[in-house]
Amino acid sequence: MTHRLIAAGSATIFIFFCYLLGKEISQREDFAWIAALLLCTSYRFILFGRVPSNVLCSHATMVGAIFFIFCTFKEHQATYLSAILGGLCLGLSYLSNQWLSFFILLLPFCIVFLLFYRPIEWRRWRQILIILAITLFMTCIPYLHLDFMNNEPYRYLFGKKCLLWTTNNNHSWSFYTPILWNMGAWTFLFLISLLLPFWAKQLKDKQTYISGFVWLLLQFILISAAPQKDINYLIPLMLPTVYLMSSIVVHWKETLGRRSHHLAEQLFLINSYALSAICLLLPIIGYWLVYRAGYMIFDRYLLLSIYTFIISGCLFIASWKRTPYFVIYSLTALLCVAEVMM
Repeated sequence: MTHRLIAAGSATIFIFFCYLLGKEISQREDFAWIAALLLCTSYRFILFGRVPSNVLCSHATMVGAIFFIFCTFKEHQATYLSAILGGLCLGLSYLSNQWLSFFILLLPFCIVFLLFYRPIEWRRWRQILIILAITLFMTCIPYLHLDFMNNEPYRYLFGKKCLLWTTNNNHSWSFYTPILWNMGAWTFLFLISLLLPFWAKQLKDKQTYISGFVWLLLQFILISAAPQKDINYLIPLMLPTVYLMSSIVVHWKETLGRRSHHLAEQLFLINSYALSAICLLLPIIGYWLVYRAGYMIFDRYLLLSIYTFIISGCLFIASWKRTPYFVIYSLTALLCVAEVMM
């Protein structure tokens, strides 16, 4: 039970800082809210929120570090609190899983930050020193123990971490296919958001969308170049992915039914009606895969089926009325109820 609480707490911290960072990047609360909902209802994120892992804790604290570092360099008034909290989060991320989040999350974001988010307050060298000093101190904590290298478990872990990036664990192209179903119900929306030439012309807030796209691309390049491949490396890709999808959903909210491009409206209808049809088929699929397999009693299965039919109708109405936010809310409610009943 304690391990499950730690996993749920790490997932909650990840979602919380995803919301705060999205709000700072876009200066829009609805953008951040939709991004957080898309993240917490993504298939792989739900799985990792149930399984204890130091990887998710490392990524969650790194997202917090990115948020505080962003605030340190973008706020008009100089603040030492953001620098202190940023250094603490960087140190906690290292203590959780050493340098993994630094390479996959922090490094690509720093490049994106320098390219897209200006003006930057470069004169805040005191805050930079505070961040580096706190991070360095926390990364040295495990090695301050005088008997560190004479302890057998510590020697084993230290050697394993040192050899991790020197051993090749090459995978074929099939290693990257989980990226397509990382988002679960939002897979088609993710594929739609990758249409860079189209959305770069249509979106009003091009900077948020393009910066998210570049961030995702840089992460993908780093993962491809890394000699060690692991499915955990795909979790950080979900952060820029939900920002990409949130940009599209916000654009649909502002333009559908008024001045929307025909193709943009057609993409929304295809995505929404497809989700409605899938929800309509879920009780039939669930009968064979869930009820007949013995994972759920009949009363719960019947209740969930009725609720699924209701959500399917809500999705159909939302598609017909061109209300993209209601599509997100309806599917989020369905996934929450299904999680409780399972």
